[in-house]
Amino acid sequence: MVTVHRCITETAASQWLVRWAVLIALAITWSNTQAVDVLADCRSLSNDVDDIHNCLDNYLDAMDDNLADLGTYIERELQGSALLNYQTSQAAFQAYRQANCLWYLDLTNTREDSEQVAKNCLVRMSVERFTELQTLLATASQRQNNFVSGYYVYGANRNSFQPCGSEKRYWVEGENTLIGELQQTYLNLANADLQLMYVVVVGEPDDSVQNVAGHDGVFNITNMTEMRLPQESDCRLPTVNTAAVNEIEPTNLPSASITPVESDVSSEQSAVGEVFQELRAYFGDWQVDCRQNQNTYSCELLVPFAEAGKKASEAEGDFYASAPATLLLQRRIDKRTTAQLSFPNREIDSVAKIRWRVDNYTFGDIIGSDIRVDETATRQLVTERKFIRDDFLPLLIQGTELGVEVLDNVENSRGERFTATLLGLT
Repeated sequence: MVTVHRCITETAASQWLVRWAVLIALAITWSNTQAVDVLADCRSLSNDVDDIHNCLDNYLDAMDDNLADLGTYIERELQGSALLNYQTSQAAFQAYRQANCLWYLDLTNTREDSEQVAKNCLVRMSVERFTELQTLLATASQRQNNFVSGYYVYGANRNSFQPCGSEKRYWVEGENTLIGELQQTYLNLANADLQLMYVVVVGEPDDSVQNVAGHDGVFNITNMTEMRLPQESDCRLPTVNTAAVNEIEPTNLPSASITPVESDVSSEQSAVGEVFQELRAYFGDWQVDCRQNQNTYSCELLVPFAEAGKKASEAEGDFYASAPATLLLQRRIDKRTTAQLSFPNREIDSVAKIRWRVDNYTFGDIIGSDIRVDETATRQLVTERKFIRDDFLPLLIQGTELGVEVLDNVENSRGERFTATLLGLT
């Protein structure tokens, strides 16, 4: 919430609030085609230097909050390379805005004038950036209705697509080259017969065509933008035969304390089916949570880090919650494992600053990983299947210590080091 500082006179404050509301509304709706000159408006309200600075500060705070809220929304909607490119773009904008505006401090005659001109520049560039991002979102929103997500399966008598939120199953049709690409991509990804794949396509259903047995019509596609193995965050999976689900068979596990977990079925859990069984176990410092329901099962393995030379378990209280970093491994029914490295209450702006190692083997920064920053933590997401399966997991299973280093700067090797034990993982 924007607060007007007390040093503004009552009349000036009233005028300022009205003017502020109008200009911010214009900025948010990006309908004002002229450059924003906040300094002129602030000076028209008061001749007092402190009043002018407070007026500029409130404009700047408001636009910073608007940009932060919009950025949070955009990061929630993007993933993969698109998310990384957006974060790179934001970092470049912040650096350019600072370089473009703060040089005024060295050119104007008085300090008061230079600071006012610099702040006016910062506000103007923030409004322009906000307008630019909102224009992109508006354009994307107009096209969004053409994109449909759901699950695709290809095999014997199957070339089927079921949209998210629908009980109907459609036979997929389109240009021969596109259908061939769709089917070949499926075969490259699937590791079992009739395995469901999450897809995003451009197209629309036609319920009037009833020429394929077991289907509710055809789905005509004009493009495929994504196909991958399902993730927990995707829409609910269509009903599958759970008899084919392989049971988890851990081998060579050290002694562990196992605690049944009593939990309510939250709205998030309900989205993927009623939880039938949940089990929590501890293997050394590793905490394992497994859940099974009518559609799927998943296991999460969590280990806390400590500063180099210390042990996480030596910390007082809940050392999982108080750890400077944690690693979460997620294993799902599709036999896919993902990794998430979290740094609570910390902001790290680049994956290149985070270096991984197992014992004496150094991975360096993980190419292809994503980084997400919010008000609670920085999270590095590693989902590249080949890297995890062929490189990362074999070393974890055979190793004794996992280490990460957060560099102060990508240009040097100085930074904070954290370690976690691998004893108990195998």
